[in-house]
Amino acid sequence: MRKIPNSVFNQFQLVAKQVLTDFKTRGHVIPVRQPNGSIQYEKFLVSKNKNGLYSVSSKNIVYYDTINLPQTAAIVANDLALGRIVDSQLIIADRDYGFKLFEEELYQQASKRKKNTIDQVVFYDTRRQIAKVHKQAIKDRIMKTFRKLTNLL
Repeated sequence: MRKIPNSVFNQFQLVAKQVLTDFKTRGHVIPVRQPNGSIQYEKFLVSKNKNGLYSVSSKNIVYYDTINLPQTAAIVANDLALGRIVDSQLIIADRDYGFKLFEEELYQQASKRKKNTIDQVVFYDTRRQIAKVHKQAIKDRIMKTFRKLTNLL
């Protein structure tokens, strides 16, 4: 195999740095998948814990913990890597998503109890559907922000 000349390698390195700089000016940090399954945005790491929740950390500091959606964690890590202030409304929406997910599961289990009357089953099922709709609306709001992040054009 032929060795690449240093001049070609240096030119390639300059082009790569320019591309990364261009992405940063557009508001995007290129994520890098780590061998353990976590994703790194420059010095910020998005990882999933044993409970299925996500955290954003850097070295020994955990900036955000117990994030429900991986898209929210990606947005937060990207903002931190760019030096932006993290949108608190996004964090609140993610927390509300987790509450609605819990509420949906709670009413799902309650409606399956054998000692329920038909009125209770209808009540629990209606509450579950309402929580599901709210959960989906919150997820759609977060996904709209995530699509803006992933839109590279």
